[in-house]
Amino acid sequence: MSPLDESTYKVGRLSVEERKEKIHRYMKKRNERNFSKKIKKEPKFAFKTHSEVDHLEDGYRWRKYEQKAVKNSLLLRSYYRCTSATCGVKKRVERSSDDPAVVVTTYEGQHTHPSPIVPCNARHAPPRPLPFLPVELSMRSLLGFGMSSPVFSSDNLVLPGTGIYFSPLLVHCYQ
Repeated sequence: MSPLDESTYKVGRLSVEERKEKIHRYMKKRNERNFSKKIKKEPKFAFKTHSEVDHLEDGYRWRKYEQKAVKNSLLLRSYYRCTSATCGVKKRVERSSDDPAVVVTTYEGQHTHPSPIVPCNARHAPPRPLPFLPVELSMRSLLGFGMSSPVFSSDNLVLPGTGIYFSPLLVHCYQ
């Protein structure tokens, strides 16, 4: 046995070779976990709307969890999470750097529950939960899922069955 033979030296209870193998297995597992996370990204939908207020009503309840300055701009960006315990949808709200009168709202994910807010025309009726949007009327199909160019330009966007109205300039869908 030569004095420079690494396999005979021990670090704690493991030899150097055993330790290297253990580190290699750990790194391989970690990389596999990170790779699988990257594949499962939720789609993002962005709405550009002329508005004097930053936070527009969209039929869901949100909790603000962060606010940051945007690079190379004096404007702030706000981050929100849906308040439903089982829902992982996030929303980002910021003013456009090109036109500060335009609010850009980006949604990440899809709600797993009906909207908790009752439409305005049902104020005098007994409260009832709003139905889920059927798959064929989901946000993905309404916005042409997978497109990276403007989907449509419209004066009013109505989400069927919800009583929710948007007035977007342009609607974008990102993946």
